[in-house]
Amino acid sequence: MKRLTMIVRVTAMGVLVPWVVRAERPVLRAERWSGLLNVPDPVACSVDDHGRVYVTRTARRKTADLDIRQWSEWIADDVGLTSVEAKRAFLRERLATGVLRGPKGDLRDWNGDGVVDWNDLTVPAESVLRLEDRDGDGKADWMGEYAGGFASEVTGIAAGVLATDGAVFATIAPDLWRMEDRDGDGKAEVRRSLVHGFGIHLAYAGHDMHGLRRGPDGRIYWSIGDKGVEVTRADGRRFSYPHEGCVLRCEVDGSGFEVYAHGLRNVQEIAFNETGDVFGVDNDADKPGEKERLVWILPESDAGWRCSWQYMTDWCPWMGEGRWKPSHAGQPLFLTPPLAESHDGPSGFAWNPGTALGAEWAGWFFVNQFPSGNMNALRLEREGSGWRLAEDVRVSRGIMGVGMSWGPDGGLYYADWESGYELNGKGAVWRVDVESGRGHPLRGEVRQLLAEGFGKRGEGELAGLLGHEDQRVRCGAQWALAERGSWAVLREATAAGKSRLGRLHGIWGLGQGWRSGRLRDVAVLAGLMKDGDEDVRTLAARVAAESPVDGEVGAALVGLLGDGSGRVRLEAALACGRLKVAGAVEGLLRMAGEDGGPFLRHAVVTGLAGCADSGRLAGMKADGSVGRRAAAVLALGRQRDGEVAGFMDDAEVRIGEAAAIAIYDGEGIAAGLPALGDWLGRAGSGAPESMVRRAMGSLARRGDGAAAAGLAEYVLKEGQPVRLRRAALELLGQWTTVPRLDPADGFVRELGRRDGEAAVVALRPLLPRLLELKEPELQAGVLGAALSLRLPVPAERLAAASGDGSLTAAVRVAALGLLVADHRDDALTRPAVEMALRGKEETLAVAALRGLEGMDAGGAVDRAAELVRGGGGVRLRQEACGLLGRVGRAEAAERLKELLEAGVPAELLLDVWEAAGKYPALSGALEKSRAVVEGAAVGVAWRDCVSGGDAESGKRIVLTDVAANCVACHRFDRAPGSAVGPALEGIGAERTAAELVEALVNPGAVVADGYGIVTATLADGTVVGGVLASQDAREVVIRLPEGGERRLAREMVKEMSAPVSVMPPMEAILTRREIRDVVAYLGTLKAGKGGKGEKGGKR
Repeated sequence: MKRLTMIVRVTAMGVLVPWVVRAERPVLRAERWSGLLNVPDPVACSVDDHGRVYVTRTARRKTADLDIRQWSEWIADDVGLTSVEAKRAFLRERLATGVLRGPKGDLRDWNGDGVVDWNDLTVPAESVLRLEDRDGDGKADWMGEYAGGFASEVTGIAAGVLATDGAVFATIAPDLWRMEDRDGDGKAEVRRSLVHGFGIHLAYAGHDMHGLRRGPDGRIYWSIGDKGVEVTRADGRRFSYPHEGCVLRCEVDGSGFEVYAHGLRNVQEIAFNETGDVFGVDNDADKPGEKERLVWILPESDAGWRCSWQYMTDWCPWMGEGRWKPSHAGQPLFLTPPLAESHDGPSGFAWNPGTALGAEWAGWFFVNQFPSGNMNALRLEREGSGWRLAEDVRVSRGIMGVGMSWGPDGGLYYADWESGYELNGKGAVWRVDVESGRGHPLRGEVRQLLAEGFGKRGEGELAGLLGHEDQRVRCGAQWALAERGSWAVLREATAAGKSRLGRLHGIWGLGQGWRSGRLRDVAVLAGLMKDGDEDVRTLAARVAAESPVDGEVGAALVGLLGDGSGRVRLEAALACGRLKVAGAVEGLLRMAGEDGGPFLRHAVVTGLAGCADSGRLAGMKADGSVGRRAAAVLALGRQRDGEVAGFMDDAEVRIGEAAAIAIYDGEGIAAGLPALGDWLGRAGSGAPESMVRRAMGSLARRGDGAAAAGLAEYVLKEGQPVRLRRAALELLGQWTTVPRLDPADGFVRELGRRDGEAAVVALRPLLPRLLELKEPELQAGVLGAALSLRLPVPAERLAAASGDGSLTAAVRVAALGLLVADHRDDALTRPAVEMALRGKEETLAVAALRGLEGMDAGGAVDRAAELVRGGGGVRLRQEACGLLGRVGRAEAAERLKELLEAGVPAELLLDVWEAAGKYPALSGALEKSRAVVEGAAVGVAWRDCVSGGDAESGKRIVLTDVAANCVACHRFDRAPGSAVGPALEGIGAERTAAELVEALVNPGAVVADGYGIVTATLADGTVVGGVLASQDAREVVIRLPEGGERRLAREMVKEMSAPVSVMPPMEAILTRREIRDVVAYLGTLKAGKGGKGEKGGKR
């Protein structure tokens, strides 16, 4: 790595944040372009050709566009939604008047009618603001609302904006909007929805529509997170991707809508390079060990993500199949994998159009990262048929930037959220630029050209501008020529010997004519596809995919399938598929046999899916080439043809896996499910886990006796992995009440309750062998399935197992549960329960107490009272408290009153108070008990969460809970996590339990050094911004980008903003019990540090 240089600038108007760049590149600086204006809650921005900045403002984030993490009881319902109208009906039903007793999450009584219901979702409204620098001093001095009032119960957030074509486009789900200010008053008088049908799920906040860009082909492109797409065009063509993030496109008038790519999670913004390739950075799913991804987004590509996987806490395809990783040998064959891992929280993303910033930054991408405040510059290089990440340089830290846009002046503008994830009514627009005098020499020319526009320029001048150094100028000239129908000029621009970039834009301009139907002559294409310039051949093939088909063009495309350039072959294969070129099949199969990697494979499969009939593809299962068989099975999967099942026994396991994925996942191929289930009986010990899980799932979905027996036979296979055999037992245990979220792919399948008698009949002959299994996990699973299905296990065997200290606790608990459930009146049952209650195994004693409650409620109350007074471990005593609250008996209330009056041990406070709260007669005693408990650092309100938590339960919450989402920002112990927030491997040695509770319920009270963003105003009026590294009575240390620090004596600091914490208060997300458990887990994280324990620690 070459030497880095850092320069710091500050002004009284705001921080000019220091940037780090390579020494030979001009230094960049960031300036608060919005000046003294407050830009409330901005998400995206776009600068028009006159330097006016349009900013989307959100008021609905979580307040009315609900976040599923605050409504986690709806997860299965939400995943099951498949249209905007279904979402509307769902919200009206679940939030009907009278359902809620008060506010929940961030939803309030916004309309002031005294109730919280779905009508309140229609009040907070999204808007688009316009900012202008009217006095020309380089900072905005005017702001007004350009358009507002976007609000309905299904409206998302205003997350994307684009000024182009004399209009302003905005992505506000469920619509793409086009707005126009025709009278010049700064407000849009005309607005219309161009496309409708986006944002099907609640999902995660921020997974909305965004990333509006105009591609060099003249179309509008944008992205949507995994809230989904369900659009039917005016011509009846349907685009259904309800569970995926996508890149979308349409013409500027809304016609020609299509899904360009799918299977993404949440690419917030996309960018085009000079050859029209589309790139983005996709956000990760916050799974342990996972990272964000730099992605090259190809037409019709599938990046592999489905929204249901967000909620799978055990195995899921995303992690289990390594889908999130850059290309590797074990990935599913259909994927177009990422180019590289990337940075936490990617938001804004932009490619330098050529003359912006300094010439040395031409060809670089820039990516903002929220909430860390970092910005990186990325440079890509071609590699084979694709791209590779060549350089990745951090260039800023300290501004919570989100959406990005280039200004006509050559600066990079971006919206600044200014705080954590929650709304706070604050924000700004910043501008990044090089130091004065070192900008690109053509910047002034570009600014003038953009301001004057292209509509009144002559054809000759426009033809000359097609080869301009700046992409925006090239595109402006191209679009103007296409608008006029100047096809001869565009055709001439493509001629050999002309400017390379001008030739490309000539081809794009002709493509606009062919797409619109205004141009029919395609003769030029065949010649361009034989050109000596690789980029020209590549783009000619791409544009040919949307041209009128003729024999010469089709033949030329077939010829390109043998081109020496992988990029050319890739585009030709895609075009053949789109145009359904019948003569392309042999060439595509030759390409498949060469196995050029995942991107070329995707193109070949797209081609075959469009060109080849299913009979030809099915016949490939005996072909000697792995690459051709792989392409055939994937193409059959795209065609949804049941012949795909014929590939499941392929010697190459990834081909069999591809068949299983095509058959099982999502809508799948129903005709292949029986064959997939039957395959489980033939599965060898080395079969892919993903294939085994789908085969087991197909049997569970079938639901008959033979299917149950098939799962049991798999359990009995000693050579198979224990975890998968245990998974088969779990499916048997769920036989009569099937979970709505499928355990193999997370898809919602409404199988409901079903009769288990056929399964019982089929499993009864196998039960003796199942009961003889030696592995503890399987023993417990067998007993659990027997309990669920009511399989007959003798009481003698169960009683013996529950009392056998050589067995694991899980097996003994399962045995006791089955004994109580099926043999309650047997003479062996009560003694077994009593023995378990007296034993040393606490989990077994807890199960015994629950069993006793069902057998003898009065006796259970007496035993519970004894336990609470000190007759067992903490877990057992807490269970006893819960029992006293549940039974609703007078003697239980009396025991609780005695506890309240005698003083409640700290580890039982939450349990006793919750139990007593169920008896109105105890309200006085409960109030007195609370009053006498003296709170520590967190006060009385949270004292019941300081002690008594279950560390193992807390660990599960921390690592897997969807709502808390802790691993999105932190690392814990040896478990993988994120570096957005402080690492917590040693937090138990640094904080007391009371301090940990405070940190969870009031995270802004004490922000860890190095993670709070501050702005310090000095006595001389200058401002220093960055991350607060440390402070004491003598000085304040602010960390500047890339490790530089500014040490400020206390007397120099006139005022300093409070450090901003991006962590949400956990009291709105977790229950008190969950907070108590998390505190217990965090207390175990000592990481070799000298602990302070309960006596205090570093604050």
